[in-house]
Amino acid sequence: MSMAAALTDVEQLCQQAMHTLETRPHTPSGLPADLVKRIQALLPRLAESKKKIMIRSPRGQELTKAIEDHAAKLYDVIRQLGPEDTAGDAVAAQLKAVEDSVQNLIIYWKSFEYATT
Repeated sequence: MSMAAALTDVEQLCQQAMHTLETRPHTPSGLPADLVKRIQALLPRLAESKKKIMIRSPRGQELTKAIEDHAAKLYDVIRQLGPEDTAGDAVAAQLKAVEDSVQNLIIYWKSFEYATT
C-alpha cells in the first residue's frame, strides 16, 4: 500500500469518527462539536501531506504508519462509546495522539522542503 493510500485511509477513518460523534444520541452539548472540529482540522493537513514525496521515505512510512494506528484507535474508542458515555477524556487523548502524529509528519516533510529551498 502506498503511503498516500494509507493517508487516504486515515482521512476516511477521521470522517467515520466525525460521523459517529455527530450521530451519537444523548451527547453532552459542546464536547462532540469540539472534537468534530478538531478532527475536521486534520483533513486538510492529511490531504497536503499526501502530496509530499518524502512520505515515501522509510521515515515517512514510519510516521504514516503511526498516524494510521492512532486514527484506527481513535475510531475504535469512538465506536465503542455507549449512549451514557460522555466522549470525553479517552476520545480527547486518542485524538491528541492523532494530532501529534500528523504534526510530526508535517514537520518531517517541511524540514526537507526548507532544506531544498
